[in-house]
Amino acid sequence: MFLTKISAMQTTLLNFINEPKKLNLRFLASFLLIGCLFSVNLNAQIRDRGLLAYAGSNQTIDCAPLTGTLVTLDGSGSTNTVNYTWREKRSIIAFGINPTITLLPGTHTISLVIDNGAGVSSTNKSVVTITVNTDTTAPTIVTKPTTVYLDALGNANISTFDIDGGTTDNCNPVTLSLDKTTFSCANLGSNFVTLTGTDASGNTASAQATVTVIDNIAPTVIAQNFTVDLDDTGSATIVATDIDGGSSDNCSFNLTLDKTDFTCANIGANIVTLTGTDASGNTASAQATVTVSNLTSPMVIAKYLTIYLDESGLATIVPSDIDAGSFYNCGLTLSLDITDFTCANLGQNLVTLTGTDPFGNATIAQTIVTVVDNLAPVITCPADITVTSTSALGAIVNYTAPVGTDNCSANTALTAGLASGSVFPIGTTVVTHTITDASGNTASCSFNVTVTQSPVSCNSTIVINPFTAVTTQKPNTIFLGYGPQTMTLSTQTTGGTGFIYSWTSSTGEVVANVANPTINPKVSTTYTVIATNADGCLATASIYVCVIDARAIDKYGKYKGKVLVCHNEGQKSGRSHTIEISVNAVLQHLTLHLDTLGACDATCATSYVDVVVDNDDDHNSDCNDDDDDHYNSHAGNDDDDDDDHESKCEDKDDDDDHNNHSGDEDHHSKSKGSETKAVVYPNPVDDDFVIGLNKKGEGSVEIYNNKGTRIYKKGSKDLKQGVSINMRGKKSGTYFARVICKGKVYTVNIYKK
Repeated sequence: MFLTKISAMQTTLLNFINEPKKLNLRFLASFLLIGCLFSVNLNAQIRDRGLLAYAGSNQTIDCAPLTGTLVTLDGSGSTNTVNYTWREKRSIIAFGINPTITLLPGTHTISLVIDNGAGVSSTNKSVVTITVNTDTTAPTIVTKPTTVYLDALGNANISTFDIDGGTTDNCNPVTLSLDKTTFSCANLGSNFVTLTGTDASGNTASAQATVTVIDNIAPTVIAQNFTVDLDDTGSATIVATDIDGGSSDNCSFNLTLDKTDFTCANIGANIVTLTGTDASGNTASAQATVTVSNLTSPMVIAKYLTIYLDESGLATIVPSDIDAGSFYNCGLTLSLDITDFTCANLGQNLVTLTGTDPFGNATIAQTIVTVVDNLAPVITCPADITVTSTSALGAIVNYTAPVGTDNCSANTALTAGLASGSVFPIGTTVVTHTITDASGNTASCSFNVTVTQSPVSCNSTIVINPFTAVTTQKPNTIFLGYGPQTMTLSTQTTGGTGFIYSWTSSTGEVVANVANPTINPKVSTTYTVIATNADGCLATASIYVCVIDARAIDKYGKYKGKVLVCHNEGQKSGRSHTIEISVNAVLQHLTLHLDTLGACDATCATSYVDVVVDNDDDHNSDCNDDDDDHYNSHAGNDDDDDDDHESKCEDKDDDDDHNNHSGDEDHHSKSKGSETKAVVYPNPVDDDFVIGLNKKGEGSVEIYNNKGTRIYKKGSKDLKQGVSINMRGKKSGTYFARVICKGKVYTVNIYKK
């Protein structure tokens, strides 16, 4: 019992000593343990010397790893043993009969101490030597080449089994590893890999092998239809991506087309082949339809052209003369409907330029070709002519009038001098003929006709006979509104024969070229005649024709046919006043009362007042009236009522004779009407004037010369505002104007200074 307790205490102390965290107590514990053991063992040896320790046979262990190997100690050969204590050097390393311990490589000397559990230890110490040898021999690495195929994703994998060709090691096992196990499209072809073997002792060896990576999967080619438009040059180009509908491959690949360029010849559907080729040469193809369209429309552009006729009157053009940049990307053939022009085409001609594309479609453009003749005609005059005359008037000269030629039609006219067969005056007359073609090109030639004569004496005279238009009235006078409005002037000549007459008015206007002209003056005018006899002797005379305006015009410019008369009130009073009477009563007043035509203060008129003759009482304006309509309070009265009207308006102290004049008309009757009439201001005119109506209305104005030729016509939205006319450059004299409004015509004379 005691020994057992001693043994337990030994164990406790041994554990305490070996506890690394209690180093500070080790010394004390060791001291106590040694003393205790010494005492116990001494007593045990005295009591029982029959215990025998046996540590077993020596051991040699090969292929031990550097980290150590497990070794089992064998103390089973010991006798009468309860406790086993194993030591290496001075350190207790194990307890028990067959403990397993880890020993590092090297030689280990281990002793066994036993006891019987009663505190009696063996008198001997058994020692065993254990040699632990490490593995220093590397494995023998054997490799083999291998081939792998990329999958649909472009990947391939290998293991050490694929590369190991029979690797061995003196100590098993060997752990194999590869530096590369995964391959992709980037590794196509031969690749070197390294196989490494590591044994349990950490010895390693390596060897290389070839891994061939192969891609034998063809691309998946998907083609789609495509539409392409031709450009301005008639070309179109496509690329493989235009046709690719989602082609793919496990590795990289290229797409190509068997046809990429298209022209106008390919318009419509075209079959193309899309081919995919990967890096390993695997190929696949698919077809698609390429539709070639042309969105560009033919454009035909024509420009204006002016051409000139040649000496033959001809001109020719070609399409390029008209073309202003016509275009079609597939080609365009241009043609003209007219290419040849003659004098008949002078001026503007409508020409059609047609562009026809390769498919027969036509596009046109029209333009104006102006044909011009700028070549002057050619004319040649006869030589100068000299003749002698026995008459002072000259001599009749005949010559061949030049005609002239032109590339087109032309007219030749005498533009200066006298015509053949005319009487040429004494002296030299320049005769000029001018040829003018249809384009206004002219050419002229001249020659001289010289007439000589012996001197003659002149004693010719001419006299203009006076005239009386109205009996009892002053001579050489025309009364507007009564009596003849035109007169024939008569002349008498002496001193020769074959007189030629030339009449002019005071304005310089040529009136006539006869001996006895008929005149119709509206204003007072002096008429002058020059008479030339056959000997060329001149005689001249003049007559002043006074014009008295005897028309009864009211303040509205209305003229109803009444006549102004300066009424003689009688010898007793010696007075006179102006009255308005009917035409039928005028003669009686002129013969019985010795009245005079016109107002009492009338003088020879130098201007003319145009009026609208109104023979009824309807004063409504045909155009838009600005004023209220007026009506004559005496409308509808017959001329038989003239005496009544006159008696109402005459002075209260008129003698009885004046109250009994049948046919007299009251000059005090007032017209309230506002008549539409033509208005001119100023009149006479210099150059510019305004003509219109005294009422609003839309219409037009026409101006005529004394030959009846219309020289102006202008329209107006409001005739009351008037129309401005310019007479600059026109001859002096009388002009006739018509103002037209709503179908009615209002006339007025215009006097040009």
